[in-house]
Amino acid sequence: MKLLSIVRHAKAERPDAYATDHARPLTKRGRADSRLVAKMLTKIAPAPDYVVSSTAARTQETVEEIIKTMGYQGPTIWSDALYLATAAELLRTVSETPSESQHVIICGHNPGMEELAVGLCTGGEHHVHLRMSTACCAHLQLEIVQWSQVRWGCGELALLAPPKVLRI
Repeated sequence: MKLLSIVRHAKAERPDAYATDHARPLTKRGRADSRLVAKMLTKIAPAPDYVVSSTAARTQETVEEIIKTMGYQGPTIWSDALYLATAAELLRTVSETPSESQHVIICGHNPGMEELAVGLCTGGEHHVHLRMSTACCAHLQLEIVQWSQVRWGCGELALLAPPKVLRI
């Protein structure tokens, strides 16, 4: 079994003050929520050992807060392809994870993050509605031995953790 933690980027600044959507940084609340997600992830075993993220400023900052809070030392991959990626593109990225990795964190944008979580658990990205607010983490257990075996329907949702629940 492999573990996949799907994290939607945390709360970002409004787009009006930035030249591009890609450049939007996190808000103060977004940075705090990222740390809450990190603290939750430290309680899951095995610990994350591979991280892949979109290159947008808000996803990079989300991941940087998470890895700093966790004390994570493993590989972190920054991928332009994850910026506004579809569920199918995200699934392909997950399938390319090194086989030795046991627990992967993927950080990106909606609607792709929601559709990836749904598709892995139900067999297709449009069967069930799953709401992932900013900084929400959907933690899945995947019935696979190698990441190359990942497919729609191979997962089970073990935890859905929006930041408002983590603040309690």
